[in-house]
Amino acid sequence: MSKNIVHGLPEMVYSLICENPGVFKYDLKRMAQERLNLRITEYDLSDVISCLKLHRGVFVMRGYGYFKDEETFNHNCSGVMPGKEVRKQWRKSGDKG
Repeated sequence: MSKNIVHGLPEMVYSLICENPGVFKYDLKRMAQERLNLRITEYDLSDVISCLKLHRGVFVMRGYGYFKDEETFNHNCSGVMPGKEVRKQWRKSGDKG
């Protein structure tokens, strides 16, 4: 992690992920900035998330967001990836025409 990282940022980011299963990076950054009342760089957030994946078991599933762990992901997701479902519907509507 960078030496200039905001004090308390890893704990806050972990807390936000636990409170908001499936939160996406953009929203996570916005919420952390609001709570700390200062600007956080994308680099700092990526650095913190990498650290949390290693040391706290934070689970990331592309297209679903960030989760406290894999069990939380399995509990909160129906198994249908939002982006894939939209593309599937587009293909079906294209086949009819």
